[in-house]
Amino acid sequence: MERSSLEEVFTVKPPLYAYHDLTLSSLSSLSLTKSHSINSENSIEFELSGQHPLLIYEVDKPIVNNQSSSYLQLDFQCIDELSANKSYPIQVFWKTQEEHFTEDSSLRVEIQEGLNQISLGNIISPLGINYLRIDFSNSRGCSIFTLKSLAVGEKVDDLK
Repeated sequence: MERSSLEEVFTVKPPLYAYHDLTLSSLSSLSLTKSHSINSENSIEFELSGQHPLLIYEVDKPIVNNQSSSYLQLDFQCIDELSANKSYPIQVFWKTQEEHFTEDSSLRVEIQEGLNQISLGNIISPLGINYLRIDFSNSRGCSIFTLKSLAVGEKVDDLK
């Protein structure tokens, strides 16, 4: 049986999964600067309200290329009573002050309820990452949720 390398199974990267119990240090906080197709009365509780829902955060200290891996930390809680899912797909984008968000500067990950720590690996720009964008899937997921403890930090073991 032959398969084309252009089939979806070969052209779509599998989603990454988040860690849940790492010890992170040098935490940089994130400030919500913009949202699209998401309603919110505060910067913690959100409701998806349309096509292409996303949140954009500014990093208080730009993430620069260093010897250790950086991790995005977030505490996600679904409060949508209709959701029976155990994991939720998101896409995380990053950019410098001058760049635009692009697919090449992104990763897809499955998060669960509770604390999630997503490895940003070697994606860090020598110019410093200033913004992170989180896109949510409204086709399979949770339409009402909270996001707390958003920060970027380094795994303690990597600092030694």
